[in-house]
Amino acid sequence: MLGLKKHVHVVEPGLDWGIFQSMYVDRKTNWLIPNVCLIEPDGKILFQTNALRLKGPDVEPGTNIAIVWGDSQVFGAGTTGWPELMNEFSPSCVFLNGGIEGVDYVAVLQRVVEFNRQHPVAVNVVLPGWHTVGKNKNFASDLANVVEEVPNVVLATMPTSLTPSLASTDLAPYLTGFGESPTVASLDEGFGFWGVEPYSIELAQRIYAHLLERNAAIRVVAGEQRVPLLDLFAAFDSRGVQDFRRDFFDIAHPRPRAYREFAAVVYAELAPTVEALSSASA
Repeated sequence: MLGLKKHVHVVEPGLDWGIFQSMYVDRKTNWLIPNVCLIEPDGKILFQTNALRLKGPDVEPGTNIAIVWGDSQVFGAGTTGWPELMNEFSPSCVFLNGGIEGVDYVAVLQRVVEFNRQHPVAVNVVLPGWHTVGKNKNFASDLANVVEEVPNVVLATMPTSLTPSLASTDLAPYLTGFGESPTVASLDEGFGFWGVEPYSIELAQRIYAHLLERNAAIRVVAGEQRVPLLDLFAAFDSRGVQDFRRDFFDIAHPRPRAYREFAAVVYAELAPTVEALSSASA
């Protein structure tokens, strides 16, 4: 797969976010457009997709691959995401980013199943995602069904900048926004609420309760199915930092400048499982 031609798109400053996404994502299929490279006008690579329709480097056939599946929290914002940066630490497999922005957990799980039916995967790290708020009724059973079908699964909880006290606190004074057209630089400096949703304490409490319920279900399924659990909710608990906004640009998404730290922390937690599953797949 190495050496394939890429469709190169130059991303001009201030480009509308919807137009930017149309360069790399196929909304009809909820898969990335293969073999795309997005660059800045000075030639700096923002990120690339590969022939597998995933974000990350090209891989040779037979290479052990580990995929982190999820929504925008996994995909990242406008640049190389934290899953791909785990390649700086991984000696035994290539990490690829299986996130897609804006999809619900059903679409996340469907993509995991579809890909694994077609390709061997040494490690499937599954962050089911946040969407859709309030729809957790079938979440545990849907997740369990996927774990039963898909090999080499590691389940992960979703981290957040919220805490119990922050969910009940008026965060309006902390919401600075990102300007008219978000950029990687503005996402590193500003702070928003959650996508385009208007902020309210009531909505923050509802989203937080939804996330707690979903993360609790992930822990239960991991225990019942006897698969490894990566508790990112605990690993990135913002009660351990002076400013809850330090590593997040809203309640769900890590700041681009924090991706390398995310990659290091996640890989440190994941390494024993990755090495064991990679060895078994070799």
